[in-house]
Amino acid sequence: MLPKPDKTKKTSSPLNLVELTSPVDRLKSKRRWLIILLSVTIGLSLIFSFYRFFSGFQFSLPHLSPSPPSLDHQVFSLLGSEKNYWSVFFKTFPPDSRSLTWEYQSSLIFQNRQSTDFLTALTAATPSAGIISSRLPSGLPVQEIITTTSDFVEISTLVSLPQKKLLFIFRRQPFSDPDQVKKLAAIIAEKIYWAIAPSLN
Repeated sequence: MLPKPDKTKKTSSPLNLVELTSPVDRLKSKRRWLIILLSVTIGLSLIFSFYRFFSGFQFSLPHLSPSPPSLDHQVFSLLGSEKNYWSVFFKTFPPDSRSLTWEYQSSLIFQNRQSTDFLTALTAATPSAGIISSRLPSGLPVQEIITTTSDFVEISTLVSLPQKKLLFIFRRQPFSDPDQVKKLAAIIAEKIYWAIAPSLN
C-alpha cells in the first residue's frame, strides 16, 4: 500500500523576480536607463548638428599667396642697386579669396590713382605685342600703356587669362632710359608670372 501524499507540503512555484528586486535596485535601474536615454538623445542631436553645419561647408585646400620672401628675393636680385628707384605693383583680378597681390614702394604709383583706374584704362587699350608679352607664354592677350615724363617711366600691363586678369605696374623714378626700363620690367613680370602660376589654376 502506497503512503498518502503529505498535504502539509506546499507545491513549489517559480520565483517572482520582480518581487525580489528591492526599491533601491529599481531606482538604480531607472537612473541607469535615464542616463543612457539622455546620452543617446544628446549624441544624436550633436551628430545632426554637425551634419547640418558641415553639409553647407565646402572644404577646399587653401590657395596661398606666393611667399613674399622668395618673391622679394627674385625681384630685388634683378633690381640690384637700383631697387630704391623702382616701384612695382602686381595684382590678380577679379578680387576674391584667391586674389594675389605683391607690391614694392607702390605708394609712388598710387599717389592720385587706384589699381582699378589702371585696370579701366588698360581694358580700353588695344591689345599689343609689347615688350612684356614677349617674356610670357605665347597667345596671352596683353594690353600695355607706357607713360614717359621728364620725371619717370611707367609701364602698366594687363594680361588676360581665361579666369583671371593680371595687372602689372612698373615705375622707374627718376627718369631713366625707357628701353632699359622696359627690358627690366619684362624680366620682372616674367619672374612674378611663373612664381604665382601654380596658384592661378
